[in-house]
Amino acid sequence: MAFPVIGSIVGGALGLIGANKAAKAQTNAANQASAVQQQMYNQTREDLDPFRQRGVNALARYADAVDRPFEETPGYQFRLRQGIDAVEASRAARGGLFSGATGKAINSQAQDYASNEYTNHLNRLQGLANMGQSAAAMQGTAGQNFASQQTNTLAGLGNAQAAGAVGMTNALNTGINNAIGYHQYNTLLDRGYFQ
Repeated sequence: MAFPVIGSIVGGALGLIGANKAAKAQTNAANQASAVQQQMYNQTREDLDPFRQRGVNALARYADAVDRPFEETPGYQFRLRQGIDAVEASRAARGGLFSGATGKAINSQAQDYASNEYTNHLNRLQGLANMGQSAAAMQGTAGQNFASQQTNTLAGLGNAQAAGAVGMTNALNTGINNAIGYHQYNTLLDRGYFQ
């Protein structure tokens, strides 16, 4: 008579231990998944950060170039001088260095060159700024994905812990109910109800 009661209690206790182990295993798996997600998010940010930073720097230079005369940018005077020297050398070789045509040619060279170079310079800076903007957007997307994955992982973790708690409670209740049932059955059997 005592063996079924003891068996019910032991069975309930084993169910309790099993549910507890299962909950811990699910919790550990969720924690590991969370750590991997964190590592990948951090790696993505690290990989994209040089591009984002380059874009931030280019955007500042772009704004600076728009706000100041292009003639003050590095290299402009050298390249302009090379163009003017070429026009003067060509005119000097033909004997027209100090003519009105030479002045017009130099003026045209300077204006065309300045316009083209300024546009090229701004386009290069804008390209870098766009690269940085794209990298920042990718970092934002990675952050949103990470938050979503973490939310799912944490929800799974909560579900695992809740399921473990419910499982442990159910196992304990089953063991107690079985023990009570066996006790009641034996009590009724002793009183002769089942003869």
